[in-house]
Amino acid sequence: QATALLFHDLGAPADRGGPQALGWADVAHSCQFRRELAVGDVFSVLSEVTGLGRSSVSYRHVLTRAHDGEAAAILDGKTVRFDLGRRTSAPLEAAFRARAEAALAARSGPLQGQQISS
Repeated sequence: QATALLFHDLGAPADRGGPQALGWADVAHSCQFRRELAVGDVFSVLSEVTGLGRSSVSYRHVLTRAHDGEAAAILDGKTVRFDLGRRTSAPLEAAFRARAEAALAARSGPLQGQQISS
């Protein structure tokens, strides 16, 4: 869900069907579980772009407990734009790339300057 919201905020185009069907493929996830969450705990997820390739976006999601501000989990991921017909990667669309590059260059994401305690 966090990745879908991040990509939406970056203007990700809707997946296309038909002969030029494009989608997204998660190719890597690394998750560090740092603190426990109990049933009913309130938390937030902050996300930012951490890298770009020709067809890929790397990102970080930090799940933070509301009651103490501690990071409960940190996920680093990589997702690739994928041509569903050819079964191969596809270049990122220009508008999406431009917004992701701007976020990356400015590090204007919600994690800017935020310390993640260990």
